[in-house]
Amino acid sequence: MRRIIFLRENTEHLLSQKQLLLWEWAFGLTGKEFSRKDAIEALGFPSRTVEAIIKNY
Repeated sequence: MRRIIFLRENTEHLLSQKQLLLWEWAFGLTGKEFSRKDAIEALGFPSRTVEAIIKNY
């Protein structure tokens, strides 16, 4: 499992709107771990979109 560290400052300039929504949602989780299925259900994004966002980071 890859670990990703983002500084919250200036991320809005680096990410697309959907990427930013996914990462803001993920930062709000208490356990800090989630599955693709969790993200798809919570955000309502197509599975390919979530997979592409996660794969690129």
